[in-house]
Amino acid sequence: PTAVSKTGLSFRALFNKLFLFLFGFKHFGVSMAASLQDAALRAERMRENLARYKEKFNVWTSDSVTSMDEAKKSKQSFIEESKEQMSALVNKYNFLSSESVKKQQEIEQLAQEVQRLESDVQKLQLKENVFPEKIEQAKTILAQETSQLSAQQKAFEDQERAKKQQMMEFEKAVALYQDRLGLQFQRPGAAE
Repeated sequence: PTAVSKTGLSFRALFNKLFLFLFGFKHFGVSMAASLQDAALRAERMRENLARYKEKFNVWTSDSVTSMDEAKKSKQSFIEESKEQMSALVNKYNFLSSESVKKQQEIEQLAQEVQRLESDVQKLQLKENVFPEKIEQAKTILAQETSQLSAQQKAFEDQERAKKQQMMEFEKAVALYQDRLGLQFQRPGAAE
């Protein structure tokens, strides 16, 4: 196996080219001055190519450095914005956590209030089960007293009517007596 150089040629091929370059000019009948001039032209072209490639490399590296700097600034800006957003989110989380604790306490208080009210409702339901009998008894007593009161009212109204009737008859009798006999009645104890 033969070693291969960076140009892709084996050591033997390079040696042959060098040998032909140095000693082959006499063999081919080419003058040494022409070959040196040709070599100088090639060297000049190579320098020009090298200068062009250097310039392209410098442009490429400056563009790369510039784009890397811009990317770095963009990333730093993004990091700063992210830190600010994270800080805002942490503050919001802390606020919401404290609000959550407050709401939890309110819920617990409401739950205790609901339990107390449920207990009161159960007590009222127990009383409601006892009270219907008492309510029925009270309704019965009320109905009886109402009917007795109605009966007494009717009896009173009947008595009043009877008294008015008697008074009217008495007044008619007094008027008739005065009219026929011409006498007047006086009440006892009244001054004459």
